[in-house]
Amino acid sequence: MHAKKFFSLVGIMVIIVMVLSACKSSATTEAPEESAPVTESDLTIAGVVFQDDQFMNSMVQGFVDAGEKYGVKVVTANTNNDQAKETELIQTYMAQGVSGIAIAPLS
Repeated sequence: MHAKKFFSLVGIMVIIVMVLSACKSSATTEAPEESAPVTESDLTIAGVVFQDDQFMNSMVQGFVDAGEKYGVKVVTANTNNDQAKETELIQTYMAQGVSGIAIAPLS
């Protein structure tokens, strides 16, 4: 049981690192003159979990630690097993224009 949780957490952290790494591209592209280039500090990643337990708290801490490591703003929320709240949070984050959403979906 603990191994399953561990590998799930490792898998989620790998996904988060891949998302954050994709945001930090070494390739250079020309930006349009009217827009300022996006820097890592301009990125905001939202993390959404569905319950308040040790596993999910570890996941949230992983979101925060990865954000600090890469200079990305991270906002997190807990839906407390409420599907409607999960939907509302995702829609709110999309409306706010976050750069990405890392979610542990309820269903």
